[in-house]
Amino acid sequence: MDRLPARHTRAFILRIWAEYLDQTPPTWRGEIEDVSTRDVLRFRSQEELLACVQRCVEKPTEEGESCSDHVS
Repeated sequence: MDRLPARHTRAFILRIWAEYLDQTPPTWRGEIEDVSTRDVLRFRSQEELLACVQRCVEKPTEEGESCSDHVS
């Protein structure tokens, strides 16, 4: 019988806020924190948010490695 690959779970804290600089509507910004590594990646758009998550889940991290180590 074939063995299933090991399961890898990642947990994140997502923070989003509106910045009212001199524009209307506001600029939405945020950061995503990897709970296991405490690594924080910041973003300014939905596309950047998705890219941050993708960096962290594309491949499992090794011991002591953070999501930002995957940034190209």
